[in-house]
Amino acid sequence: MSRVVASVLDSRDLPLAELCAARLDGEVYAVDDCFAAVDEVNATMVRAAAVARTAPHRAIAELDTALWIYSIVQHPPTRHRFCINVAERARTPLSSRFTVRECVMRPGDVVRIAGTPVTSPLRTAVDILRTSARFAGDERWAVAELLRLGELGVDECDARLRVQPSAPGNRRALERLASF
Repeated sequence: MSRVVASVLDSRDLPLAELCAARLDGEVYAVDDCFAAVDEVNATMVRAAAVARTAPHRAIAELDTALWIYSIVQHPPTRHRFCINVAERARTPLSSRFTVRECVMRPGDVVRIAGTPVTSPLRTAVDILRTSARFAGDERWAVAELLRLGELGVDECDARLRVQPSAPGNRRALERLASF
């Protein structure tokens, strides 16, 4: 019987020494804490599969992690960022590798990429507008790329922000969005 090999591998699949040797031989390349075969070409799918190996149960990739999955930023974050729908009431383990926050999720806020839940481009843009400590070139560019990726305009983003007018950071987000 043939065995199906996962699109990404880590030390649960093969010893780390073998994975590193395969990397040196040019058979695999590093994807965050995992490895993928050199013929795996869909960066978004491979990155999502790698994040799934790190993610706690019921967690949704968001913010920097979502930007990396969507290939808007080139390198994975030092600490992955996840959220859990407040309705789930899930308990997550403490880790130096990721942070988790609870938030209210609305229909359409989550998409699945390679089976991994990720905040949608619109939700990710809204979260960046609301939560970024600073909103300079990189953050502004990321929001513009998310809107382009989701084939969205500023009006859709504005409407999404106005759905929860009392959400923390909403006024700041609307001011930032007005600069587009």
